[in-house]
Amino acid sequence: GQCLLLCGGSGLGALLGVPCDGVASRPSLQSAAPPIKTDNPNGHFEYYLRECHYSSEELKDIEFIYRFIFNKLEYARYNSTLNKYTGYTKHGVYNAKIWNENGETDKQHTNVDSYCRHNAELYFRNILSYTVEPSVRVYSEKSGSQRHSTMLVCSAYNFYPEGIKLTWLRDGKEVKTDVTSTEELYDGDWYYQIHSYLELTPKSGETIACKVEHSSFSEPKVFKWGGSGVAGAVVVGAAAFGPKGYRFTFYLLLLHL
Repeated sequence: GQCLLLCGGSGLGALLGVPCDGVASRPSLQSAAPPIKTDNPNGHFEYYLRECHYSSEELKDIEFIYRFIFNKLEYARYNSTLNKYTGYTKHGVYNAKIWNENGETDKQHTNVDSYCRHNAELYFRNILSYTVEPSVRVYSEKSGSQRHSTMLVCSAYNFYPEGIKLTWLRDGKEVKTDVTSTEELYDGDWYYQIHSYLELTPKSGETIACKVEHSSFSEPKVFKWGGSGVAGAVVVGAAAFGPKGYRFTFYLLLLHL
């Protein structure tokens, strides 16, 4: 796998707070021939693309690539694994030779740590490792089954990332029969929800609960059914988006006595 990091004052880099300072500056270009005359009415476009490639969070195999592109044609590239510039056009070959001889390669190689490693750690910490605990509700509905009088529902809302497990417990023992579940449902706002159903005929004095396992929990959490139609406490959430896209969630706690 690989990851492409961006920096700058706009786009994803700015949104995530990825700094451009600390990135070795672009080397000076030298002309290998007189300017090319053209009648292109749309003008020209030149850009420089910095890429950071790595295969795991251990960041042991980071490779920094610096590409020079003019009108969609890549004319030169720096590769930190080779620690050299390679030219792909007459202009690129001419400049790559100069950069390889004047110490420019050593300056660009510092980007492996100052740019790639630094920003990769930010990405892993602030995005890939980011978690949000689910809001869980356990309640009952009338069962449509002729064999059982009650259907219990365990719903988990607004969790991130996906990857959650709901398990029904009856007096502490896992229940595997008469259980159905939805898939993890994407809400369209980075958050997920899921619902698990248990059909049963409750017995007096028994404890029925839903165990929830998610990466946002340090250990599984157990939510008991109150036996009166809903769990003892239900958390209802409403979300809104504030400045710069930050999400604010407001909770209303409903107690059922």
